[in-house]
Amino acid sequence: MTHNYLLEIGLEDMPAHVVTPSLKQLADKTAAYLTDNHINFGKITQYATPRRLALLISDLADKQDDIEEDVKGPAKKSPKTPKVTGVKPLSDLLTAKE
Repeated sequence: MTHNYLLEIGLEDMPAHVVTPSLKQLADKTAAYLTDNHINFGKITQYATPRRLALLISDLADKQDDIEEDVKGPAKKSPKTPKVTGVKPLSDLLTAKE
């Protein structure tokens, strides 16, 4: 299921020459964030005034896509505990006579 999402940010008065680059950066960073987090979306429409930046994200997914990853662990033939040399086992220490 998808939804439309409006992200609106209220600001102090910005100079007019700063509005367009700020809006473009907001849209680019938002699209990158959604893509990096595997959240599907349709189109991002941009709106701006000197006091507001707004993005209308259409067809935004409810949740992330499911991801399957193959994770490889240690080989089955590897020992469960590492072999330590030069150290006596605890059982030898407990049974040793002083």
